[in-house]
Amino acid sequence: MRRVLFIIATVLLLTLCATVIGLSTRPSLHQWSDFRASSSDLAEQDNGIAVTWLGTATVLITDGDTRLLSDGFFSRPSLLDLASGPIEPDQQRIDQALTRYGIDALDAVMVLHSHYDHAMDAPLVARQTGARLLGSASSANVARGLGLAEDQIQVVTPGEPIPIGQFTVRFLSSGHVPQNPLVDMATGIGKTINDPLVPPAWVSRWKEGESWAVLVEHERGTILLQGSAGFREGQLQGYQADLALVSSVGLFRQPNTFQASYFRNTVLASGAHTVVPIHWDDFFTELRGPDTPPLPWLVEHLNGSFRTLAGPAARAGTRFLLLSPGETLWLPARQAEARQSGAN
Repeated sequence: MRRVLFIIATVLLLTLCATVIGLSTRPSLHQWSDFRASSSDLAEQDNGIAVTWLGTATVLITDGDTRLLSDGFFSRPSLLDLASGPIEPDQQRIDQALTRYGIDALDAVMVLHSHYDHAMDAPLVARQTGARLLGSASSANVARGLGLAEDQIQVVTPGEPIPIGQFTVRFLSSGHVPQNPLVDMATGIGKTINDPLVPPAWVSRWKEGESWAVLVEHERGTILLQGSAGFREGQLQGYQADLALVSSVGLFRQPNTFQASYFRNTVLASGAHTVVPIHWDDFFTELRGPDTPPLPWLVEHLNGSFRTLAGPAARAGTRFLLLSPGETLWLPARQAEARQSGAN
């Protein structure tokens, strides 16, 4: 009996040690240094569109007059917070991020799906910046649970053009990256939020709702936002983009056929000249700009997921570009003009 207890204790101890090591060890970005944005990528462009990645799938897009933000997730509770009890938006972290990146007014907050790491902070960000919150009926119920005014909430229709300043935004039905079946069940994949969600609440209350591929169109260029590494076959049929910001997290776990289909239905289908991976940062830690670390090994195999995008991109003649959180990439107007001239 003592031997059995000793073996059980040893296994538990080894499992604990492996978990601690896996959560504290992070991949190096050194091997991807050749793909980092250059000073010319980050230099302000006359009449260009500024695209700033702010961690997870939060992206700020502006033409100088109109400002759009996807998700607006800044609270970033730790894994311990998620496991130990209900969570809620962290107003201090939201305020710090908005101040740090000069976000005092927005025209729209676009919620890419309704999991907590996309939708939880969006209503507060919308309220503080005077923005409309755009998203699914589930995201609307997240907004109602935080008291966002009904006239600031817009439930979108797939494919319907939404004019905002000189931009046109389209939400196209997409999918969420497959996970472990137990994780999918716990996070409500394929489930909706049918009543106002009032925080604090357990993380499982933020169900997926509808996952979107969002096109942000402008006469100077078009940007694709893919907030989860999932897709629907033919989701971009009839649409094009110049720049694709696509989630990479979880791709390494998928079969080769899924990886190929994901690239084909996002980057390749859009015809984008540049693809930028997003959602690879450790969103269980506070946003620290370029010092924000990547997800730990226990959660994500960064190199494996990056390769599923970088390899096909090289073969397709598409540039694979790595941004750090807080960096602003400029989409020059001339690239959009060249695309239009080529089409003619």
